[in-house]
Amino acid sequence: MDTKFHLAHRFSRSVKKSKHQVSSQVDTIIKVLALYPERGPPIPGHSKLRKMRINIPKLNLGKSGGYRLIYRQAIVDEIRYISLLEIYFKGDSEDLSRTEYDTILTESTFILENPLDFEWKDTPLIDGSR
Repeated sequence: MDTKFHLAHRFSRSVKKSKHQVSSQVDTIIKVLALYPERGPPIPGHSKLRKMRINIPKLNLGKSGGYRLIYRQAIVDEIRYISLLEIYFKGDSEDLSRTEYDTILTESTFILENPLDFEWKDTPLIDGSR
């Protein structure tokens, strides 16, 4: 199944503002999600959203002290669409508020109900094959 990724505005903004060069991990995140799209557990109360722990090697904190990625996926016409919605440092915020999750869920619903209206990135080559 073909997989495409959308980097939501909120996600891109958070990556740029991050103080730990999380941008260097975005391709790795995409490769992992291409292989394991249900890697992160569903968020209680917002089951369509998933949360994945992200390790930033330079931090030496492991995944439990690193970043959190919020994403959502949908399959439309035999294409898996995964939207990367938010990323944040656990040291800055233990978790997002219910209101923030509600906003992210609303945004993701709009994106995934209208995939042709947004820019999508193909899955990078994994182990030189496609």
